[in-house]
Amino acid sequence: MPSAKAVKRLAAALGRSEAEALAAAGHAPGTIHAASSPRSDPFNIRPTDLRGGLRGHYYTAAKTRYLDRILKGAREGSLPIAWRDELVPITEESWSSSTLVEVDALAVADIQSLPVAAWEPFQAEWRPALESWYVAARTIVSENYINTIRDFLDQIIDGDRLVAIFAREGRLVEEITEGITPLDVRRDSNRTNYEMMYVADRTRLTASYLAGLAAGGLDIDWRSWYSSQIESWPDDRSYKLSARLALTNPDFGRLPEYWTAADQ
Repeated sequence: MPSAKAVKRLAAALGRSEAEALAAAGHAPGTIHAASSPRSDPFNIRPTDLRGGLRGHYYTAAKTRYLDRILKGAREGSLPIAWRDELVPITEESWSSSTLVEVDALAVADIQSLPVAAWEPFQAEWRPALESWYVAARTIVSENYINTIRDFLDQIIDGDRLVAIFAREGRLVEEITEGITPLDVRRDSNRTNYEMMYVADRTRLTASYLAGLAAGGLDIDWRSWYSSQIESWPDDRSYKLSARLALTNPDFGRLPEYWTAADQ
């Protein structure tokens, strides 16, 4: 990790705030970085005044965080019927800026105003409910990944800008090993980890969908499919072990009772 002093010099060269640069370098975990506007999604709940920058990035991060938790509960059979009324912002003034608190509350309000979906309790028979859940859950995982990757792409551009600035100022020799390459290594590592996390999450959702179809009576060997996917992942990843546990979990593909109630 580059020193705080080196990061501050890089921030000054790029015209970025020190707080944002320190967070990007790992000196202030939890800070959300600026990013481009995330792509549109089928939920269609993003306000027009959050098209880019920190607010747009954080809005998408907050929205996907909440919806990921909600959809997880829906698939596991634990989502309350009145989940909208129980959904509250978790961001607190004590550890976030007032702007981020407002954006977090806005994400919650927008989610609460979503139309009722087939994956919600007692809204549809199991198959349309399962398919609705899979489409929604996969969309959210993908949008969160894209939101994160756009941040990484901005960081790559920043790195190249720094190289050009330091070369122009005759400081490249002094800065290349202290400031530039440590950030390159950190960003490469983070980008690789996030990409594999996305692959693992997306594959888990597909396995859950296939397992649900099997639980509903279709002849699908979801365990063989999931196992083959897991074995293609790098061995030194904790999520590989986590995924293997799902293969032996008898409840992994179980259909929620509120999805099967109409069939009984």
